[in-house]
Amino acid sequence: MNPQMNKVFSKLAKEEKTELASEKVELAILDDIKKANNDAKKIIDNAKSNASRLENEFKKVNASNKKAQDNLETIFKSTRKIYQDARDQAKELGLKLPKQWDAEMDELSSASAKVPVSNLGNIFPL
Repeated sequence: MNPQMNKVFSKLAKEEKTELASEKVELAILDDIKKANNDAKKIIDNAKSNASRLENEFKKVNASNKKAQDNLETIFKSTRKIYQDARDQAKELGLKLPKQWDAEMDELSSASAKVPVSNLGNIFPL
């Protein structure tokens, strides 16, 4: 074969190798991106699972606290009735109720407000 032809074929072979090498790099980069995407999806799924478990616990605790609040309101209403009757009777007899009774009733009236409850349906926008 002609020496000039050998040079041409040699140059062509080098150019083809360069193209193949760049395609291999592109494929490797694509594989890296796909792996990163899969890792990100796993992290997101794990975070959603954690949030879902917390959300369920929040709903249980919130329901329990709302029930506690209702119980405190019932206690306050029945105690307020007893207090009002005693106050009326003391008034008829011309007696004054101890100031401590008023202080205790004030504290009892705000007891249900001290129970932490949320009116939100959930914590996270799942």
